[in-house]
Amino acid sequence: GRSNVGKSSLINMICNRKALAFTSKRPGKTQQFNYFEVNGSSKMRNAFYLVDMPGHGYAKVSSDLKESWQNLLRRYVLERRSL
Repeated sequence: GRSNVGKSSLINMICNRKALAFTSKRPGKTQQFNYFEVNGSSKMRNAFYLVDMPGHGYAKVSSDLKESWQNLLRRYVLERRSL
């Protein structure tokens, strides 16, 4: 995802939880893909995942790791049948 646009804050707002996804005043703190299952109890049939992704621009990680994130996301979008 784009850097410093509030991806973690959006997840917290959608789920009505202040600290579900970690937020920081400094961009680039999310450094892994964090999956949050929504409506995932056994009685709910409309379960889905929200994914908090690193921002590619500000993350303080190696170029190789950034490239692996881009490849993971590209493969997911291209190969996922339900998209």
